[in-house]
Amino acid sequence: MAEPFIIGNAKLYLGDCRDILPTIGKVDTLIADPPYAIRNNFGAQNKLDGKRTLQFAWDGAATRDETIEAIAASGELANAFFVFCGASQVSFFELALEDRFTVKPACWIKACPPPAMPGNWWPSGFEFALYGYTPGAPFNDADPRRRNVFYSDTYRAGIRASEKVAHPTQKWLPLMREIVVALVPEGGSCLDPFMGSGSTGVAAMLEGRSFIGIEKDPVYFGLACERIEDAQRQGSLFGEAA
Repeated sequence: MAEPFIIGNAKLYLGDCRDILPTIGKVDTLIADPPYAIRNNFGAQNKLDGKRTLQFAWDGAATRDETIEAIAASGELANAFFVFCGASQVSFFELALEDRFTVKPACWIKACPPPAMPGNWWPSGFEFALYGYTPGAPFNDADPRRRNVFYSDTYRAGIRASEKVAHPTQKWLPLMREIVVALVPEGGSCLDPFMGSGSTGVAAMLEGRSFIGIEKDPVYFGLACERIEDAQRQGSLFGEAA
């Protein structure tokens, strides 16, 4: 069994989440950004400052069943969830989680989406998500104008660019902090079985929650450890709220 790397109130596992999930016990909330099981071969496209890669070795149609299995297993451990997903995954994730949760759609609309590239029709300016809850699950967003549509930025030149790290699908930290605050009770715990560069963990540290993260890529795992350790050390000084 994999042993966790402990950083304060974070437990980080290097390995396949399907092997590790049965060992970790209950958490309050699942927050995940799994591979999107993208079927199209986008390759790379030229942009002013180089090439923008749109296809990744760890993603593709073959990942669909793996991510469904992992998300279903993760949902058994949590009282609420928020999962980003590709278009082909939405119905599969909903079916995998609907027996335990009330499931609703959500989306992240990007304030500054990627520009249109040659040969690309309408570039994506949003990402799909699902969220769900069990009876009595905590919900901390008291904004009367709250919606299931999240308008939030992305990393770009001059806009929190210093936070961008070497991960191609790194999530915008202010968005992740908003989700953590809304769905994880104060002092509670959240799980990310597809940790990547650790943005969910960073958000959890900054908001006083505990975190369990799982990542099977050693390079991204090391990056997540560094970011989460930095967030533990700096506390609320690690990036201002958006």
